[in-house]
Amino acid sequence: MPSRTIRLKWRTLLPTTTDRSLPASVPNKCQLFGARCVRYFIFKSKTLHKTTFILKPALIIFIKNARKGRVKTRLAATVGEDRALDIYRALLARTREVARAVDADRLLFYSDFTEDDEWSATDFEKHVQSGADLGARMANAFELAFKKHEKVVIIGSDCASLTPALVGQAFETLDTRDFVVGPAEDGGYYLLGMNRPMFFVFENMPWSTSDVLPRTLEKIEGAGKTFSLLPVLSDIDFEADWQRHGWEI
Repeated sequence: MPSRTIRLKWRTLLPTTTDRSLPASVPNKCQLFGARCVRYFIFKSKTLHKTTFILKPALIIFIKNARKGRVKTRLAATVGEDRALDIYRALLARTREVARAVDADRLLFYSDFTEDDEWSATDFEKHVQSGADLGARMANAFELAFKKHEKVVIIGSDCASLTPALVGQAFETLDTRDFVVGPAEDGGYYLLGMNRPMFFVFENMPWSTSDVLPRTLEKIEGAGKTFSLLPVLSDIDFEADWQRHGWEI
C-alpha cells in the first residue's frame, strides 16, 4: 500500500480536533484501522512468500584447470598429453553448452584456481574446490549451494552424452525423491542431486573405482532415503571411450 494511501486513511479515520477529550468513537476507529493494517500486511507477506521466494535450483559443475599433463592422464597414456588436452577442452566446451541451457543458478568449481576464460562470469558463479578428497570437495560445494537453494545437482566434465533435458529431469525428480543419480558405465556416476543437505553419501567412499555407485546407493538405502536413477551413460576416460563417440578434434 503506498504511503500516500495510508496517510489518507489516517486522515479519514482520525479527527482533526486538538481537544484532549476525544470522542468515544475514535478509539474504535483506531482499532478498526489497526486491524485492517495487520490483515493487509499478513496478506502481503503470504503473497510475497509465494511469488518472490521461489528459488531456482543450483547446478554445480566440477572442472579441472586445463593444463597439459594434468588432465585426462589415463587417456594421455595412449594418445599423448597434447591430444588429451585437446579432448578435455572439447569436453569442457560441451559441458559449458549443456550447463548454459539449464534453467538454474550455475556454480562453477575449478580444481586449482579461477580463470578469466570461456566460462563467462555472467553465466557462472566461480569458485575453487576445497577439501582433502573428492568427497569433501563435493560436500563443501553442496553446503555452499544449499545456503541459497533447495535442490542441488552436481555434474563433472567427463560425460559427452549428458544433455540439458537430463539435467532438467534430475531437478524435477527431486520434487518427489531425496536423491537422483546418473550412473556411469564404469561404476561411478556422472550426476548426483539431492533436495537437502545429506552429505553422508560422500563419506568413506572408494573414489575412482567401480564401487562408487553401488556404495552410494547402499548408503542412500541404508539411511532410509529415496532415490531415482537416470539412464546409464559413459564417461570419457580412455581412448576407446572417445572413439566410441566418434568425435574429431
